[in-house]
Amino acid sequence: MHTTKAPSTSSLSRRLVIWTGVALLLLLAAVAWFGRRTIRERVLREADTGILQAAEQASLVIDRVVAEREGQVRLLASLPSVVDAARLGSTRAAALGLPNDSLEEAERRFDSTRTLDVDPRTRRFLRERGVSLDLAEVLVTDSHGYNAITTERTSDFVQSDEEWWRQAFSSGLSPASASFDESAGRVTISVASAVREGDSAAAAGVMKVVYGLGALQSALSAAATRGVVSVDLIDGEGRVIASSAGSADLKFFLGHPHLPKGEVDAVVRYDDGVAQRASIRSTNRSMWRVVAHTPEALPLGEISAATTALWATAFIVFVALSGALWAMNAFVTRRIAAPAARLAAAAESVAAGDLSIRLPESTVDDEIGRLGRATSEMIRGLRTLTVAIKDSAEETTSMAMDLTASSEGISASSQQMAQTSADLSRQSADMAQTITDMAGNSARLSALSASLTTGASDGVTRNQQLRVLAQENRSLLNTSVRQLEALQAEARKSAVAGESVARASEEIREFVYLVQNIARQSKLLAFSAGMEASRAGQQGAGFTVVAKEVERLAISSAEAAERAEKVVSSLLDKVAESRDSSAQSAAAVDRVRHATQRGVESFGHVEAAVADAEKWTVAIEQASLTTNEVVENTTQRLDALARGTEAFAAAMQEVAASAEEQSASTEEIAATAAALAATAERLSTQAGAFRLGRGS
Repeated sequence: MHTTKAPSTSSLSRRLVIWTGVALLLLLAAVAWFGRRTIRERVLREADTGILQAAEQASLVIDRVVAEREGQVRLLASLPSVVDAARLGSTRAAALGLPNDSLEEAERRFDSTRTLDVDPRTRRFLRERGVSLDLAEVLVTDSHGYNAITTERTSDFVQSDEEWWRQAFSSGLSPASASFDESAGRVTISVASAVREGDSAAAAGVMKVVYGLGALQSALSAAATRGVVSVDLIDGEGRVIASSAGSADLKFFLGHPHLPKGEVDAVVRYDDGVAQRASIRSTNRSMWRVVAHTPEALPLGEISAATTALWATAFIVFVALSGALWAMNAFVTRRIAAPAARLAAAAESVAAGDLSIRLPESTVDDEIGRLGRATSEMIRGLRTLTVAIKDSAEETTSMAMDLTASSEGISASSQQMAQTSADLSRQSADMAQTITDMAGNSARLSALSASLTTGASDGVTRNQQLRVLAQENRSLLNTSVRQLEALQAEARKSAVAGESVARASEEIREFVYLVQNIARQSKLLAFSAGMEASRAGQQGAGFTVVAKEVERLAISSAEAAERAEKVVSSLLDKVAESRDSSAQSAAAVDRVRHATQRGVESFGHVEAAVADAEKWTVAIEQASLTTNEVVENTTQRLDALARGTEAFAAAMQEVAASAEEQSASTEEIAATAAALAATAERLSTQAGAFRLGRGS
């Protein structure tokens, strides 16, 4: 008897801690990854929302400012003093004869002033209004495009060649457009409107007003976020009109080649040397575009900082959980793993056959303590059971050996009697099977004779019908031979007729050749007559008419001869084909006639053979009737003999079966006794394998 020692439980505890730690690590990594993704989506969504709002706000304010500017220009252009100034300009231009001058001549004449200056008072009024309305320049033209009033010196006197002037004069308004004022050194916005008293009145001229960018710059600055979102206003060519970052001077927007055309609802990305996220909105009748953009590095930097903080938090949580796992592992090892290891060692010793093991008594009243006490009681019960099994196994082995010896003698006698009965039964069965086979063969022979008799009778009938059919076919073939001979004669006549047609066609061809020669001679004669007539002059005029008629007749004869030659050639080809076909038909008819004659001879031979077969079939029919009677008598006798043999074989089979059953029962008793002895021996051996200790 010995007491178990607790084996090492470090591997179980280590696996528990490692796998739990790995699970926690994976869980924290998944949470961190999902958190990083959520942070990224939220930061980018907030950044994109700011960009979209900035672009939308700037575009709305710019549309409102442009609409206000256009309304101001329409209002100024409808003032009575402005309308009168435009009309007065047209009157003065006509008085000066300017409409008759070329554009270059008009520019040269007013190069010093570049204006008609028809109303100084209106000019002063417009200049005073320019301070409050942020007007950089105002000019009013007459209906011919000549400057009637200007608040500043312009670069041109004649404006009718400008696109904005033609558009405003024809449609009533030229949309706002941006340009760089070199004299002022800044970008300005110009709007042109037709000068008229009412909307339905004819245009008396055009007013163009140039504004500063103060209102637009304020709108972009209000929509932008300093250091985060910049807002730029660009024209259709990609030049920056105004920017929240400061003066633009119509420089090209760096990312313009990478921007999509038109307005885009979603945020787009482009690269102007620095990756940017942008929102684009159209304004000023889609002639301008507002681009709100921010460097992509700003939201990405915010995402990176948040991600770093998230991973640091996850690491701290992992370290804290790892410490908790270590403490839990120490507790589990002391209260559960170590007692469980001792119980496992005891169970392994019992499984190895050592029932002498003793477990220490446990006073703990938990599941592990109860399991230890139950295991000790189980080992003591196994020791008692093993001793009882050993004693019972020895007694069972002795009794099984006595029973086996008695059963062997009975089994030998039963086997000998069963063998003899089985031999007699097998021989009787073989004899009965042989007689049965002979009876079956006789029955089949009888059926074959009956079938042969029926077939012979049918054969006689068919031979008679075949002989009649052969006679009819030979008569028909004789008729066919006579018809084929007549057809062959007709084919030969057709061939002879074809030869006659061919000879006649050759004669026609020779006649056609003669007509062609006559036509050629007639042509030569007509040609000679024409030459003689022309040589005779006025006296040969009548002869000329005759020569022309002869020439026309020769041409007609030549054409007719040519057509006749074609027809004759075609006829000769057809005649040749008909002659070949007739020859082939005659040859085919001759071959068919010979084949038909051979068929007549063959049917004669068939008729003779059918007559001989009819006689032989009658003889077979009579022999089959005699054979059928003999076979029927033999079959009846074999059936009676087979029934007697089968009864004897059945009786012997019953005797053999009884002997075999007795032998089988004896063998089963012997086998059972042997199995019982073997089982008792194995049980004794297995019980002896257990070590029970010194006192057992």
